[in-house]
Amino acid sequence: MRIRHETVYEGKWTLDEIRNLSDSAYIDQNGNGKRDAHDQYGFVSPTYFYCCMEPFCLEPYCKDENGGLYYSMDVERTSELVEKFYNLLFGEGGFKSSYDTVVVLFSEGRAMFDYSTLGDAVNKFNVSEVVYGILPMPKLNEAQEQYYGGSTDRPIAVPITVDPGNLDGIGIIVEALNAEGYKNVYPAVYEITMKNRYADQTDDAKMLDIIHDNTIISFTYLFGNFASAYNKLFETLFNAGTPSTNVASWEAANNKVQTKYVERLMKFFTAHADAANP
Repeated sequence: MRIRHETVYEGKWTLDEIRNLSDSAYIDQNGNGKRDAHDQYGFVSPTYFYCCMEPFCLEPYCKDENGGLYYSMDVERTSELVEKFYNLLFGEGGFKSSYDTVVVLFSEGRAMFDYSTLGDAVNKFNVSEVVYGILPMPKLNEAQEQYYGGSTDRPIAVPITVDPGNLDGIGIIVEALNAEGYKNVYPAVYEITMKNRYADQTDDAKMLDIIHDNTIISFTYLFGNFASAYNKLFETLFNAGTPSTNVASWEAANNKVQTKYVERLMKFFTAHADAANP
């Protein structure tokens, strides 16, 4: 795994690099001539694709010069991403299956790479016999300046039914809880637990820093409905009976719906901003 860490440090950890490594790893272990859960693979992934677009700086909900939002998918760059993921998943060494199957494959040492979360390192791989390493999401290509990691965090929300007279007190409590969490919980979880207990190698802690320091919480993911590109694009194209890379077709079919959805978002934010600042 050390050589993979060096590739990351050199800025050369890309989707093409994973694909090159993955394609050479496939072995038909049960000799039945079929690609199934009993074989060995280079890259395995569950059938959902959380945080697949954020690490490549693709944000279809965009901000204009006045701070407003509008929908605009970069079809050309998104098509490049989808094509690379398609080649990785459906190439010589790729395999897409249920979450449980993918976990077993990697835990048993029958997959070189697993598209997963840090939670699996804690709950699954750490209690298996596999010696694993942690790597950031790759770059789209070497021209991409930085590695980025997607996050599924959610903002704190206060119910709209709360007594307006209690808002100041609620704000103080929420801020205090966040401050204490940052000072006490965060160091215990990240610096002590993640970087010591669940990082198998010294370089893994450095990989975690790369992921952590460049984490993206996407506006599209946070506020997009379940039909947005961040929730449906990969699933729609790759989980179809005949997998496809036709991003242009998906975008054409969803453009009007997504445009109207972002317009509704803007009306909602504008109305509540006006209400808060009469």
